[in-house]
Amino acid sequence: MVKQSYNHLINLKNTLKYQCQLHYNHMSIIKVARIDAPIHRTGAAYVAHILNNYKYEVEIKTSSKEEAFRSLVENESDLLVSSWIPGFHLHNMTTALPYHDNVLALGTLFHPYFSWFVPGYVAEGLATSVEDLTDPDTAALFFREIYVINCDDYSALFFQDTIAKHRLDDAGFKFKHVSEDVFTEALAGHTKEARPCLVAFWSPCSLKFKYNLRELEGITHPAVPSGKAVLLMHKNAITKLNISARNALQHVYLSNDKASMLEQLVFEEHYHIEIALKIIEQDTP
Repeated sequence: MVKQSYNHLINLKNTLKYQCQLHYNHMSIIKVARIDAPIHRTGAAYVAHILNNYKYEVEIKTSSKEEAFRSLVENESDLLVSSWIPGFHLHNMTTALPYHDNVLALGTLFHPYFSWFVPGYVAEGLATSVEDLTDPDTAALFFREIYVINCDDYSALFFQDTIAKHRLDDAGFKFKHVSEDVFTEALAGHTKEARPCLVAFWSPCSLKFKYNLRELEGITHPAVPSGKAVLLMHKNAITKLNISARNALQHVYLSNDKASMLEQLVFEEHYHIEIALKIIEQDTP
């Protein structure tokens, strides 16, 4: 009888342990909404790496800005990478569920800004800043369609504002939304003829490394007044994370340079993210 009772207790203990393990495994899956743009891809990979180190399984779902915000505020996702709030992404938040009532702002991943570049073969003496482009003789040497890569229509407000602010429209410059593939083909033609051209995109981004681009001075345009790309978490997801993991996300920071280098190493050169981070650590003063 005592032996049967003992066995019963052991079986009950094992059953409870199994059920707790199932619960733990279920709760440790963190669902991340990632906005469909290269600038957010690296941030999501970095956040997933942090959570993996704390033994959490991560599911990343890529979608439009509107869908990513909807899934977060409706608690279909636990985290969103990343939000430029207040400002650029505020129009994507649903008025029925204000983000400050349902969502917590955690750490800052990087500081996004809009910038323009010229190919490396363009001499610095010809153009080092946007002001150089206002000179008629300099402008005449350039292909005056500015390639804007992987940006949506909403971003055009920033681009048009920058062109007008520096009066580049008077010099005949205008922007053209293109995919990276279209830009690659166009750049090959410009390079062959050594013809100066301009390209614009949101930074940080690995494109400047990939295509040997040089950033122009005086043209940066912050994405938001605060200039921060913030990691957001739904309040209901707090209980999924232990204190250490929450603190890590609260203090997460990936500088612009590191974000660009990480994107290049992981998504262009296909390094494992842990190895890529070690390479960056060694190369960063």
